Amino acid sequence: KEYRVVSVADSSFVDDSLAVSIHIPEGVERVGEAAFRDIKNITLVNIPNSVKYIGKEAFMGMDNLAHLSIGNGIDTIYERTFACDTSLVRVDLPEGVKTLKLDAFAGCWSLKYVTLPSTLTTIERGVFYECTSLEEIVLPASVQYIGEYSFYHCDRLTDIYNYSPVPQPSLPIVQNASGVTLHVPQGSADLYRRARYWQEMNIVEITE
Repeated sequence: KEYRVVSVADSSFVDDSLAVSIHIPEGVERVGEAAFRDIKNITLVNIPNSVKYIGKEAFMGMDNLAHLSIGNGIDTIYERTFACDTSLVRVDLPEGVKTLKLDAFAGCWSLKYVTLPSTLTTIERGVFYECTSLEEIVLPASVQYIGEYSFYHCDRLTDIYNYSPVPQPSLPIVQNASGVTLHVPQGSADLYRRARYWQEMNIVEITE
């Protein structure tokens, strides 16, 4: 009799010093909390389309993780799922992702390129906190909420492209707002200049 693996249990391989590669086969639907946390030798993770749930801290603290592919079965990135993956340079979130929860990518010091999907509605507190290599971020028009400290200590962040025609109700999201240029849709600049916190940035309208 054959058995199909559909889940990786919580803390299955946490701090496994012998692991050198991870292969999550198509058919797995769940990756548990802290399943691969603090594994130091992994450089590549591919998450197949069959995975519907990834628990918090599942891939946290993987110091050498440089390449990450996330399948299109995910709609939520949970708390600290990829936090402190200090070698990760690029993240392309697939269509279907709606929510990024607390500190999801916090402390990813090398993260420079981020693609957010048109399905994204919520960026919770501190999602990109201390991503010190991030230079710009593009927020799709679908984003309705941006939590406090989302981009704090992103020391190289100079440009935010916000495609929402109406300013999101926002808490302080950057600590040096005057050093950030906010690019907004045509006809929206005056609304952003009257909006709390957004008004502290250098606001220009997107001309393309």
